[in-house]
Amino acid sequence: MDKLSPIKMCKACQQNTGEGKYCQNCGQATSIKRITLSSIGHEAFHFFTHLDKGFPYTVKKLLAGPGKMQREYLDGVRIKYQKPFSMFLISATVVAVVLYWINVALSEYYGAGDMKEALFFDRYMVLLLVGMVPLFGLLVKLFFFREKYNLAEILVFTLYTVSVFFLL
Repeated sequence: MDKLSPIKMCKACQQNTGEGKYCQNCGQATSIKRITLSSIGHEAFHFFTHLDKGFPYTVKKLLAGPGKMQREYLDGVRIKYQKPFSMFLISATVVAVVLYWINVALSEYYGAGDMKEALFFDRYMVLLLVGMVPLFGLLVKLFFFREKYNLAEILVFTLYTVSVFFLL
């Protein structure tokens, strides 16, 4: 005789969840953990960055074999990679912060650099590069017009490529 398992009721929809990890009716997880300060911090970090495991892995794959990683993404292997626009925005933010720190250090600690140049880098450099992504995509499409990729797919290639150059 089979062992009877207790009936699990979903806390969200009050339906029998069965044996799985998620409710068959609404999709909520069947095991609910207590909320802790650590879990709140993780949720806040995830909300602003969407950095779980994908970002470091994507950077590693882009550095090791950029064309291969991007083709895999376009062929449908997407779960393990950071999404292209998210990757681009995170990389652009990192570059903006680093450029700001470099310019502050140069001007305050060493008295070097022109303040107008520092102001340009602080305010406009990353925005200029963000604005140039569509232009980069069009240029790549023109050079590789015989390839099977459409403009949106070329933009994915471009976003990943520019992201890696930001981080380098």
